[in-house]
Order: sequence, then structure tokens, then C-alpha cells
Amino acid sequence: MSNRGEMGLDLMRRINSGELKKLPSEYVEKIRSQVCEALTEFLDFGARIRPLIVGGERVGWCRGVHLSERKILSRWSMNLEEFTVNLITAGTTLSLDYINSLSGNEIHSLVRLLKEMSEYDLTLFPYVYAFSTTSVSNRLWNSRGSLISGFENREVSLPDGVKMKILISSDHARFWAVMCKQHDGAVVRIENSMNAALIIRPWVKNIDGLNAELRNEARSLRFDNVEPWENIVSLERVIDVNDGWAHADDSLEGLQRELKGMMSNDRHERLIEAFERQQREQAEFQKEKYRKIVEERGGPGIVGEKVEILTDKEVSERAKQLKKGKIQPPTREKLDQGDSPIDSSERIKKYG
Repeated sequence: MSNRGEMGLDLMRRINSGELKKLPSEYVEKIRSQVCEALTEFLDFGARIRPLIVGGERVGWCRGVHLSERKILSRWSMNLEEFTVNLITAGTTLSLDYINSLSGNEIHSLVRLLKEMSEYDLTLFPYVYAFSTTSVSNRLWNSRGSLISGFENREVSLPDGVKMKILISSDHARFWAVMCKQHDGAVVRIENSMNAALIIRPWVKNIDGLNAELRNEARSLRFDNVEPWENIVSLERVIDVNDGWAHADDSLEGLQRELKGMMSNDRHERLIEAFERQQREQAEFQKEKYRKIVEERGGPGIVGEKVEILTDKEVSERAKQLKKGKIQPPTREKLDQGDSPIDSSERIKKYG
């Protein structure tokens, strides 16, 4: 059976068992629309810039700082304080004097805001490949191309006349450019293969199967195909916190819910009780096992045994006697019987 057939059978097995659930088309379309909008802005401008609002008034602009930019800033900074100032300078349009006038709590809040914006931008990276298969990406690639994926010290003009500087293009943009180039190359190769198959068709038998595979590959390379998104997008898992099991939650409601479950002896409490009972039974079993072993040895105490040390000559002579049958080896019963146990008090008296 071919690999494609095996994959099909495995897919049917996962669907029938409920392991694989097909995502609703409207849910996939919603995610694709949101991601395409965010990535288009992110790639076109180089960052997603938002107003920095304090007390209901805009005091500047801010954005997430790319991982590639943070690496550059870390190499340029001599210590953590200088890195923090450089990070705020790169991620906002605030002047250096304004930054120096901020309090410690304000600096901390501003750094946390930039960190959250950077993490939001980083969550878009897994969707770059799926985005590269859309018509929006194709228009952006054909219109801007390398201007998006390779730039340094870009300045973005904002509505109030302020300019924000972006040190270098993001990893998203470089990866997106690679995906677009590979997609264009794959389309060209498929078209050339289909033209070649059309030319040699009169002289080659069973070429219709090859043409069918090429058409399927060309169909998979069409823009706005939903399959790449179905492979990436997953439904959020809804957790029922009232299912009788323990759930980590430091809020007041969560602590009250866990306390109520403890008082009502829910599933989690019954599981812990059963586990404790198993541990006690296992400990009793091990204790009884060791007690029987001690009884078989004759009780507690020191067991005396006779050790005879032989020289090499005596060992070789004993081996010869054993071969001749003049000496009988000890039986298993005699070995198991051993010497009678000696009480520890008697041993002390003996050596006293």
C-alpha cells in the first residue's frame, strides 16, 4: 500500500475514534482573517505600533521589540540598566530626558508593556507559513518583496510627525521571504513538469497517473487554500473547573471552590484517600515479607558462619580430589541450613 493510502487510513481511524476533530470552517476563517491582518501590518511597517496612553492622553508611541533587535541591544549594552534604557528608547518614541525622569514603578510598567507586546508579536510566528499561502501575502510579496525582509534602521513616520526607528527586520519577515521564494519555485517546477508531461504524452504509456499527481500538487499550491490553516489552528480546550478534580487557581473564587471540594469529598479527595490506602497496604506487605525472611533465618541476631581460607596449592589439590570423586561437594540442603544463629549477647561474651 502506498504512503498516501496509509496516511488516509490513519486519518480515517483518528476521525472515527474521535481523536481528530475537524475544525469549524467559520472558526478557521476567523483566525485566518485576524492573523492576516496582524501579519500584513507587522511585515509592511516592520512592527505593530500603538499609541502610548497615560492618564487618557497620548504621550508617545510604542511597539514590540523584535528578538533580533534585542540581541543587538544586548551586545551594545554594558549592564542591565543600560539595556533597559536602550530597550525603552527602541520600543517607544519617548526622549531620553523623559525616560530619565520616570520613577522606578513607571519604568517597570513600561518594560512590562514592551515585553507583552513583543510576546504578542512572537505568537504570530507559527502562522507565517500559512500566511505565505494566501493571496494577501502574494500581493505583499510582489509589491514590496525584499524591502520587507531585508532592511536596517527603518524610520516609520507617525501621524503627529514623530518618527519611530526600527533597527533591523524581524525573523518573521526573513522566514516569510524564504517561504514566498520556495512557493514561487514550487509553482514554476510544477508548471514545467506539466508542460513536459504534455509534450511526451504521445510516446509514454500510463502518463495520466503522473498528470493527475501534478494537478493535485498544483491544486495544493493555490492561494487561499484552507488546508495549511487547519493543520496549525487548534480549538481552545475548555476546562470544566467543576468536574470534581483539583485545578490550580490562586484567586478567591478558586480557593473557595477547592475548599468546597475538600469538604464534599470530591473525586480528587477520594483519589488521594485511595492512594494513601494503597501505600499503607504496600508498606504492610513489605513488612510481613521481611518478617518471614527473618523467621526463616532463625530470628534476629548475628548468624555465625565458618570461613576456611585455602592456599593456591590446597585449592588445586581439592580440585583434583573432586574430579576423582574422593570428596563430595556439599549438598543444597547443607548450604541452606548453615550454622545455627548466635545471639549477640553470646558473641559479646565470647570476645569479652
